[in-house]
Amino acid sequence: MKTIKYLVLFVVLAFPICIFLFLKIFGQNRFQEIPVFYQDNKNDIPSECESLKIPHQIPAFSMLDQDSSILTDDYLRGNFTIVSFYWLGGPKMDHISNQLLRIGNMFDSEKRVKILLFTVDPDRDTIGRISAYVKDSGLSSDKWRFLWGNETDLKQLAQCGFLIEISKYQMVPPDYIPKFILVDPDKRIRGYYQTLDRDEIDRLILETKILLYESNL
Repeated sequence: MKTIKYLVLFVVLAFPICIFLFLKIFGQNRFQEIPVFYQDNKNDIPSECESLKIPHQIPAFSMLDQDSSILTDDYLRGNFTIVSFYWLGGPKMDHISNQLLRIGNMFDSEKRVKILLFTVDPDRDTIGRISAYVKDSGLSSDKWRFLWGNETDLKQLAQCGFLIEISKYQMVPPDYIPKFILVDPDKRIRGYYQTLDRDEIDRLILETKILLYESNL
């Protein structure tokens, strides 16, 4: 009788181990597929961007960061970059800043994840104001870059580079709420996320982690 009990106990304990080993050896981790935007057609591309090349990559740009240093699109290569076209004086910016801090803290030790913010109000968001904001917030330039440029270049980059909606007549509409955009190391857009929706921020964090994992395979 004891022999039977020991045998049953062994089977009960060994079964999950065998399942784990089987999945480890023969299984394959499968995550949801993260889309790559604007790679095979020009659907939903603004009319003013008809000359945009497909497959799409973020085009060349050159702007000043919070330290008055020139930063170009080369910064995107090799990194997973979370991008937004922000406005320091805009509505809900305290909430959006808190979400950005949450994202930054989540990837604090991951050097391949960067946060890149372009002002949409270059007249008021001067380099001095941006620099003071970064200093007061205690943000590290190793992960956080805030960019300033002239309005024409910023609007063109927003509309036809990152393909987000900017008013044709007003760079900063009163109700403007930025989105977060995830860009991969090949300068391709991998996702758009609503900044005021916590579930969307959770999705951004999850999809960034998935892409980091897949890049290591």
